[in-house]
Amino acid sequence: RLPTSLLTSRLAQNIQASSLSLARVQDQISSGKKYFLPSENPTSSIRALILQKSLESRKQIQANIVTDRTFLANSESTLAPVSDLLNRAKGALQAGLGDASTAVERTALANEVVSMLQGALGIANASFQGRYLFAGTQNSQPPFQLINGAVRYLGDGGAINSFVDAGTLVANNVDGATAFGALKANTGSDINPALTTSTRIGDLLAGRGITLGKIELTLDDGVNPIQSAVVDLTSAQTIGDIKTRLE
Repeated sequence: RLPTSLLTSRLAQNIQASSLSLARVQDQISSGKKYFLPSENPTSSIRALILQKSLESRKQIQANIVTDRTFLANSESTLAPVSDLLNRAKGALQAGLGDASTAVERTALANEVVSMLQGALGIANASFQGRYLFAGTQNSQPPFQLINGAVRYLGDGGAINSFVDAGTLVANNVDGATAFGALKANTGSDINPALTTSTRIGDLLAGRGITLGKIELTLDDGVNPIQSAVVDLTSAQTIGDIKTRLE
């Protein structure tokens, strides 16, 4: 026979255990969680941690894709006017060739091209969210500078990559070398050629030309009488024409 005290103690323990079980079920229902500590089910805890890490990685990849698309869309829209500027510059160059345009008109065309260059420079130095779009990885400062009429590129050809999937990196930038050919070797003809008799007067001073008029020559060889003459160079078209008139 069991003593009454033992029966009472066991009944109290059963009631307490039932209360704890009921409280746990209520917590599970209210929180939606089956376990509250990893030690309660290590296997399921490890599986849940792996899934949680995978979910966080997917969320980060989704954020990367949104950011990448934003930067690339801004780069594309920024580059859109460049084609128009190039066509206008080509038209100005063709309009200034030959003798169809006057010196005043060529000066106006040259000033227009300078304005186009400034516009293109502004596009090349465009920034978005504190990052210069066409500077490569050196995107903390403007990548293009105009120095003594020449454009200098201070960026590089580096790519800024981000994960768009597990193990897949994609660049979210367009560097200046790709967009503007900034790191390519110079192409074109000599813009500072040697002076020859076939050099055109209009090509002097980097294409600005010079205005010719009448000059007076005085010849004094110390033996013969001094001789003077006025030479009209107004109609001279080349250095050879000047040479002929002077002789």
